[in-house]
Amino acid sequence: MTSNGRRWITAPADPARVEELSQKLGILPVVAQILINRGVTGVEEARQFLHPDFDQLLPPAEMKGMEEAVLRIRRALDRGEKIVIYGDYDADGVTAAALLVRTIEKLGGEAGFFLPSRFQEGYGVHREALQQIQEEGASLVITVDCGITAGEEARYGRRIGLDLVITDHHQPQGPLPEAIAVLNPLQEDCPYRFKWLSGVGVAFKLATALMEQAGEEVPHSLLDLVALGTVADMVPLLGENRALVSLGLAGINGSPRVGLKALAGVVGLQSKEIDSTSLAFNLGPALNAAGRMGDADPAVRLLLEENPERAQKLARFLYRQNQLRRDTGDKIFAEAEAIVTADPRAAGERVITLAREGWHPGVIGIVASRLVERFYRPVVIIAVVEGVGCGSARSIPGFNITAALEECAALLEDFGGHDQAAGLTIAPERVKELREQLNRLAGDRLQAKDLVPRCHIEAELPGHQVNMELANQLSCLEPFGVGNPVPVFGSRSWELRSWRLVGAGKNHLKLNFTREDRSLRPIFFSGAPLAPRLRRYRKLDLAFNLRAGTFREQPVLNVELKDLCYSDSSIFGRLELVDRRSEPGRINYIRELSGGGEGGALFVTTR
Repeated sequence: MTSNGRRWITAPADPARVEELSQKLGILPVVAQILINRGVTGVEEARQFLHPDFDQLLPPAEMKGMEEAVLRIRRALDRGEKIVIYGDYDADGVTAAALLVRTIEKLGGEAGFFLPSRFQEGYGVHREALQQIQEEGASLVITVDCGITAGEEARYGRRIGLDLVITDHHQPQGPLPEAIAVLNPLQEDCPYRFKWLSGVGVAFKLATALMEQAGEEVPHSLLDLVALGTVADMVPLLGENRALVSLGLAGINGSPRVGLKALAGVVGLQSKEIDSTSLAFNLGPALNAAGRMGDADPAVRLLLEENPERAQKLARFLYRQNQLRRDTGDKIFAEAEAIVTADPRAAGERVITLAREGWHPGVIGIVASRLVERFYRPVVIIAVVEGVGCGSARSIPGFNITAALEECAALLEDFGGHDQAAGLTIAPERVKELREQLNRLAGDRLQAKDLVPRCHIEAELPGHQVNMELANQLSCLEPFGVGNPVPVFGSRSWELRSWRLVGAGKNHLKLNFTREDRSLRPIFFSGAPLAPRLRRYRKLDLAFNLRAGTFREQPVLNVELKDLCYSDSSIFGRLELVDRRSEPGRINYIRELSGGGEGGALFVTTR
């Protein structure tokens, strides 16, 4: 038994490298192994990973186009030109817009912002928006988190008297826009050494260059926005991103801006230290919700707000929007799950493709991700709105969903994305063809083993290593996120002594295990469905993560189970053979087994 049939994959050990890092850095061997699993193998590289600081931030002058961007913005400031920051409607774009608005204001300029509507204009730069911005008196537009494919729009802006400075982090496609400057570490010939900045990360580099050119201090006070947008956009938390997020979290917990303090309060974080998990699952979704459900402008206004009362009103509005987003997503997920489970064909397909009128296009990406978790196969969810299919796709390792959509381009009106996520527009009458073609492609590229979810184990631990010392050292690996996930460990042959259901809805399992002279009391969130399959005195292998915590002002070791499986049995078809010959608890186990439950039991004894 595993909780959801996952394959456990343990990272290969490198004893020599582990010993070197452990001794030279004064860390536990298992922590050294985790660093190696992250690709961090050198001593100095590991030292920087464990101690992110300001010296790890790269000079913005390295980025191609930075000099031209600074000169044009500086000229606008000197002439008193009106500048508009044109952003995206997600948390990355929202934080980037707020960051550059505040930077321009600090330099004495006038800056407004424009965020397109997900439902009216859609993602990216649009001619109509540029026309409106020009008519309202602006002469310079700085894009954030968008614009790298806006070739026609940039030419249009030039014709109507608008200059564009483009800052983006998405992969360029074809010729770059003819803008005053393009800042994107992924563009060809850009010497910037770190390629995986978020949109707000690129905006921060521009802000830093502007402040340095003006003889002002580097805008470290804006790093809280960088941390929030970077974590929310799910770029790798390695290299410079790791330093940016770590330094930004220090600012959030030290002296938070008024808007973030208000938002933290309404989502229940006022008395807790905020970490990357809080950004990813509490603050980020609340900022994203505005753009998903309607207008993203309130999210920018919250980040710029300095009046506590107005900030509270905006924060409560975003909280309500996020609740609406959750409720809407839950409803669509339940409907989509029911469609798949009721349709034998859909349940057996390697790509799940669903479309329905009335589904909210702002939340289908989240629903698609949840369906991937539920069924572990690529998913395409399409919301049909006024005769147009707006879709979001999510995938699994081994199937590049954007490449697959490219092979289906004749069926689509528009599409774009990366390996594991994409967006698309399609006529509703072409959905059936898309479903069939995607499944033909997946049939060639995905084997049965690819459709089995995986549990990645950083290292296997003997019982005595599951302790507070390890939990404390693991905190040095934060912030956790994409590229640096919360470590999951394996430990074998723990005897199950008892369990109980906990939580308001009795949805979670609290278990009690023993091994030799040690005991372990982990929690398994949402593990209640496993309870009928548990048996006392059985031996189980555990997959879990560790965290140091406190209870009644005393240190405690928090253990959260991610998966478990029986280790004292073998499966032969419908027969499970349990070997308890050498176990002192075998009589108790037999008594438990024969005392109830379904199925039969065969007892075999040998001398």
